[in-house]
Amino acid sequence: MKALPTFILLLVSQVLFAQNLSEKILDNLLIQFLEESDLPGVSVCVNRDGNLVYSKGFGYADLENKVNMTASTQIRAASVSKMITVTALAKLVSDGKLDLDSPISQYIEGLSSSLQNLTTRQIASHTAGLPHQPKSERSKRGDFVSSQELIDLVEETELLFEPGTDYKYSTLGYNLLAGVIEGASGKTYLDYLQNDIFIPLEMNQTFPDDEDELSQADAKMYFFKKEKLVLDKQYFKGNYKLPGAGFKSTSQDLAKMMDAYTNGMISTEAQRDVLKEVLLSNGKATGVSLGWRLNTDLSGRRTIEHAGNWQGARTVIVHFPEEKLTISIMINAQCTVFIEEMAQMIGQLFLNNLVQNESLVKIRGPVSGNKTSDNSIKINGEILLSEEGNGRLSLDSEYQFLNESPILYLGFEDNYALITEFGPLFLKLSNGQKPFGEIFLFQAFDREKPSFIEFHLK
Repeated sequence: MKALPTFILLLVSQVLFAQNLSEKILDNLLIQFLEESDLPGVSVCVNRDGNLVYSKGFGYADLENKVNMTASTQIRAASVSKMITVTALAKLVSDGKLDLDSPISQYIEGLSSSLQNLTTRQIASHTAGLPHQPKSERSKRGDFVSSQELIDLVEETELLFEPGTDYKYSTLGYNLLAGVIEGASGKTYLDYLQNDIFIPLEMNQTFPDDEDELSQADAKMYFFKKEKLVLDKQYFKGNYKLPGAGFKSTSQDLAKMMDAYTNGMISTEAQRDVLKEVLLSNGKATGVSLGWRLNTDLSGRRTIEHAGNWQGARTVIVHFPEEKLTISIMINAQCTVFIEEMAQMIGQLFLNNLVQNESLVKIRGPVSGNKTSDNSIKINGEILLSEEGNGRLSLDSEYQFLNESPILYLGFEDNYALITEFGPLFLKLSNGQKPFGEIFLFQAFDREKPSFIEFHLK
């Protein structure tokens, strides 16, 4: 056997080093996140161009019995279920079976006059005027086994505004999309998902969430009561909102789902149609496409994403279309977590050239600063940072979650993770003669002033 050329061996070595360093930093990030948040467990997968380059769980799927969380632990997908439905719609568009701008009456028979002229694009983008929840209390008690029963729940409500004129998030509206999928495909909603989405993408652990089908593969559900984590012993049925929030899945399966957008399963032309931003009738941008929220990372890379939060679950998918990179995160607790920030941060570990903690400046001392959007809100505190890139930042402000948080170097440029009880935030530290820090929060993201808090070393 001929020996491989030296430059190929060097290239392989560099790739393996980068992967190992990304994994090491991410392991530390997730471990510290669980320590600060007091959450039971977290499952994370990273899919790059069809390959799972990271797939791990930390903490516990079952805290009481010390059952470890894994990347194959089943957790409620919550509103990420919408992206399962949207991916099915995108496949139908790609196959020429669905026009997103045609009235849904073309695919569903017997609709009332108020629903007949709604379009799939309006419903999926939350611009149809539909309410978020059903009007009837029976939705919380009954078993809904057909798409017609799901549609009937929508028929009981009234439109909140003229379709296309405003934006209002609606999980209920996705019930209509199950009917659209059935009319366009000629199959039942679940049969189409199983045969045309789940099986081709090897999503072998994605199912309707059903109390009667729970197994050892399912995580226990938790929530915070008076700031204490407790086991949720009451099971709320979600089959009345199956297309919008009623599936269970794994971080592996959710990451695999995005292969449909990178392997040709959904054509480039269909993706352009599905992922274009929806505008209101007055021309105002909504920031969403066909269900997907449109965003960019701090380097300007385009992302599509969606998060979920429901009983026993906090979930997210963030996908970088150009880079063919997907991050999926699932937590087995209903909680307030900066989960989009965490997914974006994880993406950076696989999109940048990482280096060991070399030549980092040791910083120690008091800091002062202000909220970026309001200079009158002053902030004081203290920073302690070692040459290895680890430390703590304590800030005295109205934001109690910033009172004292660990700092972890992310391995590229001047980027760190500030690991708060609500999840990691981006922290930039410029190590010059007068170190300057910026904390970023996407919920307050502003292109003119993208940072949330800025401070200087006194």
